[in-house]
Amino acid sequence: MSWKSLSKTGLLALPALALFVGVACAADKIALNCSGTMVAGGNKATAPNQSLVIDLDRGIVRIASIGELSITKLTENSASFQGKSEDGQTVWRGDVDRFSGLTVVSVWRNNEVLVNYNLTCRRPEPLF
Repeated sequence: MSWKSLSKTGLLALPALALFVGVACAADKIALNCSGTMVAGGNKATAPNQSLVIDLDRGIVRIASIGELSITKLTENSASFQGKSEDGQTVWRGDVDRFSGLTVVSVWRNNEVLVNYNLTCRRPEPLF
């Protein structure tokens, strides 16, 4: 069979198949968009929107503004993660509830909490 003999439907099915295969290969990466509040020094404010990717194959959580954090505990209901800055002075700890999307991230420095983020994370909406 030549390319010329493929119907329009067949040609449209090829990109759809490629997208399906791509999604299947990335099944252990969960991309989320997060929004919510942050509390620092007793002051509550709207937190900047964040993207969060849970990569089960690599055992990491990637937060756009922070970088890669190691998954420290994975249960049926949640994923806990933690990471340190290069100088070891700042520690990020967090948890994501896989059913509600509720996510808490705390930023620590010198054994004191600097900021607590209370976020709701959801899968991105399809474009169409």
